[in-house]
Amino acid sequence: MEKRTENAGREGRARSSGGSRPRTAETGRASRRRAATGTRKKDWRPSGWTVFYLIAGGAALLSMIAMIFAEGGWYTFFYVLFWGLVGILLAGRGIQVFRRQTAPFAKFAAAALFGLTGIALLLIPLLPPKANALLLFLAILPSAALLIAAGVGQIRDPGRFHFTRFESILPVLLLLCAMIFLLRLTFLGGQNLWIPVVIGGLVLSAAAVCVLLILAERLPIEDLASTGERVGCCLLAVMGSFLFVFAAVGVFNYALDKEDPTPLTVEITDKSISGGGRSPTLYLLTVALDDGEQDVPVPKEFWNEKEIGDCLTVQLYPGALGYAYCIWEGEPSSASSLSLHQNSGGHALPHQNPEGPHQIREARFSPSISGRAESLSSKSAFFPGKTRFF
Repeated sequence: MEKRTENAGREGRARSSGGSRPRTAETGRASRRRAATGTRKKDWRPSGWTVFYLIAGGAALLSMIAMIFAEGGWYTFFYVLFWGLVGILLAGRGIQVFRRQTAPFAKFAAAALFGLTGIALLLIPLLPPKANALLLFLAILPSAALLIAAGVGQIRDPGRFHFTRFESILPVLLLLCAMIFLLRLTFLGGQNLWIPVVIGGLVLSAAAVCVLLILAERLPIEDLASTGERVGCCLLAVMGSFLFVFAAVGVFNYALDKEDPTPLTVEITDKSISGGGRSPTLYLLTVALDDGEQDVPVPKEFWNEKEIGDCLTVQLYPGALGYAYCIWEGEPSSASSLSLHQNSGGHALPHQNPEGPHQIREARFSPSISGRAESLSSKSAFFPGKTRFF
């Protein structure tokens, strides 16, 4: 009788504690999430933050779609509206993440991470392209350092650090925005631009993999528990390292270039449209340049005006690191634009310095008489006065 009573008491306690049946992995994860957040399972109701994200995110998406098809002043309006809404979204997310933290350093990391990212993105409609590209790129390193420090703190003290995977996107977002500014550039061929990218990418990849493996050994990181997960993270680190080095070379070569450009009048050999969907739409004019054909991005309305066989005036820059590139910055204000001629075909070709293959030496210019005079356009290759993203 005593044994039967004792067994009945054990079964009652087991049923009351939820141990009468084995829990699945999904149930276990849900329980851990509820324990971490201090909430219990109940009927879902949209919170204030959810409504905020739906309204602001939906408005940002609609403004981006409108920006793709808008022209002139409407493009400027939706351009500024889009980045303003992105700043509002980041500000709301930053406040939400800041309030979750209990450790002083966690609060500082949240405020600095979202503040730095938000400022860099909000200044995009206000600054010229070179300043924008440099600011976005320089904001990557401190953002990544804050994110890594906060991640280490969360692993060691998860009760006081509360960051999610969304915060890891912010440095990547800055990197992609900085690289988008490089889309308006057309680098000349035969300059061995791949050499610094490969060397720097290998060095940075080795350092990133070493740091990742050291952290995996010294910290209880669940996502790096198995060998396959570590190999996958190492591959992502290698890809990110090469992407970062390529962006660094391109941004510094472009943003620090203080030399005056050389105007070139070249012949249009083809027209094409690149991108669309999830990537920026580029309207390209193919021109005969540098012993080959190069694609030059131009605004949509200018792309519609030009036909194959017409002339296009581009600006040729030597590049701060010696890697020459050309860019369309508007048509000349008079019909006496300068044109470079090549002995064989009459196509534009800069003469290179034998002492430095990337430095542009003198070139033979002659006036090129156009059939009509076109006024200087205030639009750059993508945006009036700025860089057009879509």
